[in-house]
Amino acid sequence: MIYNNYSNRVLGKLENLNKIYSGLMYTRIHSLENLLGIQTKEHFRTPPCKDLYPLRPGDRWGGEYMNLWIKGSYTVQDEYNGQRLFVIPHTNAYETLFFKNGIPDGIFNSKGDYMGIMHSAQLLTENAKAGETFDLAFECYAHHFCAECHPYLHYGKDVPVGKDEDFMKTFQSIDICTVNEDIYNFVFDLNIVLQMATSLDENNFLRHRAQVALEKVFADIIQYPAHYTMDAVHASVAKCLEHLKPLLEHSPAETTRGFIGLVGNSHMDTAWLWPVSETIRKCARTYSNVVKLMEQYPEYKFIQSSTLHLEWMKNYYPELYKKIKKYIAEGRYEPNGSVFVECDCNITSGELMARQFMYGQHFTRDEFGYAADSFWLPDTFGYNGMIPQIMKESEVKYFYTTKMGWNDLNEFPLTSFKWKGIDGSTVLTHLNSIDTSPDVKDTQNQINTIKNKEHFEGRLHSFGHGDGGGGPTPAMLEKARRVMNLPGLANCRYTTISEFMQELEKVGDKLPTYSGELYLELHRGTLT
Repeated sequence: MIYNNYSNRVLGKLENLNKIYSGLMYTRIHSLENLLGIQTKEHFRTPPCKDLYPLRPGDRWGGEYMNLWIKGSYTVQDEYNGQRLFVIPHTNAYETLFFKNGIPDGIFNSKGDYMGIMHSAQLLTENAKAGETFDLAFECYAHHFCAECHPYLHYGKDVPVGKDEDFMKTFQSIDICTVNEDIYNFVFDLNIVLQMATSLDENNFLRHRAQVALEKVFADIIQYPAHYTMDAVHASVAKCLEHLKPLLEHSPAETTRGFIGLVGNSHMDTAWLWPVSETIRKCARTYSNVVKLMEQYPEYKFIQSSTLHLEWMKNYYPELYKKIKKYIAEGRYEPNGSVFVECDCNITSGELMARQFMYGQHFTRDEFGYAADSFWLPDTFGYNGMIPQIMKESEVKYFYTTKMGWNDLNEFPLTSFKWKGIDGSTVLTHLNSIDTSPDVKDTQNQINTIKNKEHFEGRLHSFGHGDGGGGPTPAMLEKARRVMNLPGLANCRYTTISEFMQELEKVGDKLPTYSGELYLELHRGTLT
């Protein structure tokens, strides 16, 4: 008991140190000078060239629905030749679309979160070349009033109206940074081993090995790095990396603890708490970030539904669309989902649903040369019993959703099953997850919550945050690299949603059948 109390205290302090050291991952080497800006409510698709004014630290900007465009350039100094360089803006924007040399190149939606779900830094170059110049631009969005979606939030009072002063921001700087590679690796190594020590079952010896290693880390890590030189900090980190290394050594894939199919995702509501015009920009921010990370992480795969969103990219951001098509051709960026938008399945007619599949499949065939085989629908409020028939007529044989795991009264009994429609058509169905992270805690939870383990030992784990969250972050992809093929954990590997279902199809004859409507016991009364 005494040891457990001591160990828990150590783990808690190391979790705090993990956050402190994440703030040391990047070192500022330069703040951009001679910046130009323009404020507008208009949505430009490329960086503007007219009516720009000098932008200085401390300048105020914003107002509801207002955008601040920032333009500048950076030339690599000789001393940073060969290094990885990053861009970190301090604009206080709600969401920002980053442009490099005139092409969308990622999202910023946070300040200072380098190890979680937000996007605070963007890679400028993997291998800096002295004298090379980059033209940089930032479309910074101040945000708008959001009434939210809970019926009693504003009950009995007038719904407040957005005021410009509520959305005023202060510009500070655009910083160019180097990365401290050892601290960068230490932060993610420590994060994963901490989760081993806190999330795994008490009878899993990996948990106890992790606790022993972390006690060694606690003894050697500098706990107040601000009071020491960076040389001392680096020396301390080097010792700690050696303590953690044995815990993260990969081994042949574990076959007795199930497997996790990893795929990035960013669920995007076509219209929800913002205008559709803003959804177009949310898509550009998110999908530019996806292809940016695919350049850095060659193992990374991503699923995108709603072909309308790709049509938007084709029409509004053609240079980004060219990049997306490149990774589609490589089989890493998967436009699947079959329908034009993630659609309602309760009050719509069969004719409307048939047209959703028709328009979605036509676009996929015309643009990418194949037909989608999966209906990806994570966030609709229930699923009527005619869907399997319409899917089959549309040459779609796999169905994914998450929502049936949200029932508030009766727990849905299955994870993988055959769904039988009212006409007798059946489609292979799997309940996956969204809005999670590919780390020890979440992957272990995915395995633990499989309902019918006797039928299938796998779970599709789609990670990344949507609706402007920007999808998977570099931190998530670093964690994914570390959980793959670790002894004592489920076998984690990247997959497409089509590849995952082909694995499930091998045991299709053994799966139970669920007949009729998939009724969701939640969100009642929202369609009146």
